[in-house]
Amino acid sequence: MAYECYRCRNSNMRRTATGGLECPNCGHSWQPRGATAPTLEVSGKPFITPLRAVIATVAVIAVIATIAVIVFIVVQRDDDPAFANCDAAEAHYGPGPFPRDHPAYSARLDGDGDGEACEPYIGN
Repeated sequence: MAYECYRCRNSNMRRTATGGLECPNCGHSWQPRGATAPTLEVSGKPFITPLRAVIATVAVIAVIATIAVIVFIVVQRDDDPAFANCDAAEAHYGPGPFPRDHPAYSARLDGDGDGEACEPYIGN
C-alpha cells in the first residue's frame, strides 16, 4: 500500500524504529493514498451533535458568569486594613488620628472624609 505525507505529499515512505511511517523530506506522519483526514466520530455518528454543542455553550457561559461574579465580589471587597473600628486600630498603632498615608488609615474609619481616621469627635 502506498502512503503519502500529510504535509508535503511526498510518496516515498520510511519506517521508523517504532514501526511507524515518516516522511524523509519533512519528518511528518503518513496516511494511505486517497484516505481522508480522520474525523471525530463515535460508533459512526458525529461526536459533536447540536445538543452537545448547546450544552457545551451553556456550560462555558456558566463558567464565565461564575468567574465574573467572583471577580466582582473580590473587587467590591474593602481592601482596607482589618480593623473593625478605631479602638482596634488604636490598640495596634497607638492613639489616633491617622492620616491617609498611615497603615491604620481606612476610609471606613474616616467619618467626615477629611483624610484623617479616628480623630476625636467634636460635634453638637
